[in-house]
Amino acid sequence: MAQTIRTELTRISASFPEDLAYRVVFDNTSFVIETIREIMIALLITFLLVVLVTYLFLQDWRATLIPTLTIPVSLIGSFAVLYLFGYSANTITLFGIILAISLVVDDAIVVVENVQRVMAEHDDITTAKAARRTMEQVTGPIVTTTLVLGALFVPIAFLSGITGQLYRQFALTILVTITFSTINALTLSPALCALILRRREPPSFAGFRGFNAALDISRRWYLAGMIGASRRVVVTSFAFLTLLGGVYGLFRILPSGFIPSEDLGYMFVNVQLPNAASLQRTEAVLQDVVGVMRATPGVADIILPSSRPIPASPRSTPHSMVRGAN
Repeated sequence: MAQTIRTELTRISASFPEDLAYRVVFDNTSFVIETIREIMIALLITFLLVVLVTYLFLQDWRATLIPTLTIPVSLIGSFAVLYLFGYSANTITLFGIILAISLVVDDAIVVVENVQRVMAEHDDITTAKAARRTMEQVTGPIVTTTLVLGALFVPIAFLSGITGQLYRQFALTILVTITFSTINALTLSPALCALILRRREPPSFAGFRGFNAALDISRRWYLAGMIGASRRVVVTSFAFLTLLGGVYGLFRILPSGFIPSEDLGYMFVNVQLPNAASLQRTEAVLQDVVGVMRATPGVADIILPSSRPIPASPRSTPHSMVRGAN
């Protein structure tokens, strides 16, 4: 819409008189466009990190490809469902998509790893039979984990008021995305395992061997620390208290508010003089404010009541403005 208006202004400006020109001084869409651009960058970075971490643990490009294909399938399906519910690709839904990327690959990874385990335990089994046996073993856990996540996000969709309007889109985005990931894990992932997965060979790369050795050491240390009921109670209690203390510390440090304040690229300045102050005195004070703002880097335009926009410093950047009022 904003681009359409700008295009129309450009078109009709050709018929303006010679002494008439226009300039866009205040544009709220600049902040929205910049926000969506940053979210898309974060979406790309998140996608790359998820793929890299998956490859680091699976250490096979075929095995990594199967969970990776789940991401676009789940996201495209989520956008289709959100469109049917009347939602758009705004900052809330895109933020939910970013968080959901790390969730949609979990079920597919469970399928791939279990297929590899079955093939490692049975030398004579084919990938198709290993995928079939895997689904007999992990179908229940996959559905259960989806239901648990649904139990976390479904109540959010029933919040009332403006808070519910904001968080309902976020909750629906997460729910739809993990639902599609579960469907993929039960249908697409085992089919891809039967088609492209191969038996896992010992890694030839020295970095992978070192990583696996460190992972085995940490796994043995964890299992040794969890032996015995008393140790489990101690470890669990310590972990819970540490997490509770961290959450309380963040709650005390971080500022609270309904919606975090963002730099929208403009500011309003209210100038108030004593009662019965003359118009000339008000104008003088406003000119002082204008002088200060002109000397401030980053200010592109200054708008005064009932006056034309005043250009600021030539060193300034666009999308900034100051408005004065008496």
